[in-house]
Amino acid sequence: MTQLELGSRERIRRAARTGSAIARIYLGYKGLHLLDRGPLRGVVRRARRRWDRLSAAALDDAARELGGVLLKAGQFLSTRADVLPAVYVERLARLQDRARPQPYTEVRQVIEEDLGAPPERLFARVWRRPIASASLAQVHRATLRDGREVAVKVQRRDVRAALAADLATLRVAVRAIEGLEGSLGFGLLLDQLEGSLERELDFTLEAESASRIAANFAGDRRVRIPAIVAEFTRPRVLVSEYLPGIRVTDRVRLGRAGVRLEAVVERLLAAYSAQVFAHGFFHADPHPGNVLVLPEPGGEFALCFVDFGIVAELPPDFRERAIELVRRALARDSAGTAAALGALGLSTRDPEARTLERMAERIMAHLAPGETRVAADRVAALGAELSELLRADPLATLPPHLFLLGRAFGLLAGVTAQLGVRANLVRALLPALFAAPSGA
Repeated sequence: MTQLELGSRERIRRAARTGSAIARIYLGYKGLHLLDRGPLRGVVRRARRRWDRLSAAALDDAARELGGVLLKAGQFLSTRADVLPAVYVERLARLQDRARPQPYTEVRQVIEEDLGAPPERLFARVWRRPIASASLAQVHRATLRDGREVAVKVQRRDVRAALAADLATLRVAVRAIEGLEGSLGFGLLLDQLEGSLERELDFTLEAESASRIAANFAGDRRVRIPAIVAEFTRPRVLVSEYLPGIRVTDRVRLGRAGVRLEAVVERLLAAYSAQVFAHGFFHADPHPGNVLVLPEPGGEFALCFVDFGIVAELPPDFRERAIELVRRALARDSAGTAAALGALGLSTRDPEARTLERMAERIMAHLAPGETRVAADRVAALGAELSELLRADPLATLPPHLFLLGRAFGLLAGVTAQLGVRANLVRALLPALFAAPSGA
């Protein structure tokens, strides 16, 4: 294989594996739908629940085997409870962007091609065993000639060709199914996924994003962003400061370091409140591997964010529209809340279904008058109810920044759950929303 093309045998293997998994799932559901009538309905409902579990497992297996787009698609789908039943969301949420490491000879070749010299001439030392390996790239620890410890992120040589082949297969499958069933929202998802992957594959853009977020947190000792080594950063190679830390969900090591889990969650939510409501630019992929805790004496610590391949910039009027949504919901104004959801860019396929109005009613039902605390489990329950409404009447428009914002907070909720901390979401988010300076 080369950087630009995959061998025909590998393309066929990937397409066959992906296509067969999707075809089996679709044909199974179609058969159950045709049988769902009369006295068979009870049997079909039970069979559909079992098929949901089997199908979710099949998608999970294919994503783990092939990596690439399928792994990324599985991760994206795990945040779209409005598209998939809960059993899929729960199963795919377990996917983590880990992959079998590529040989160091290929890593060395990419470094030499992009930086113009082999790594042994550029660095004082490079650890051949990666410290992280994902479907798009892997990371090696290294030491610069001036003694600085760095992390070297190197893109897989065949990744662009593999992604192009997988996306083509998925688009054919989606067109075939939606040609028979009508729009199911998967075409929109693929568009968002392809746009995100295009940015992730240009490490110079990632370096710019990391530097921008670092500047936004300049002077805040509670948040650390690894400094970019610009002279060694190219589209397929990114070199940044190496900051060893504890994985944010490693409760044992955090406890040994004297770090309170509640303090970690509070700081994590505060950091995201600042990114969303004050900076208007946020890290959209805060899974546990991308958030580290850097312990300090006396139980103090700093949060460290890494991997800025998925980021999002919010529109200038986002904060004002979010404030309007909160105000209307607190005032128990159903029509106004629905209008505020629409102003944020949401719409559904069937306007006659009044889905946004029904969503507004569910939001207000979970927010009792005068309530000052909404725990994560309450938010999860609300999310499940909203997802059920949207599966009946899928979204026709979902701005990419809203999708990524939902993804980020979904991942944060997962981190919070793994730490076993009940988060006060209102206390963490609303003060930052209303206090953020206008025009930020």
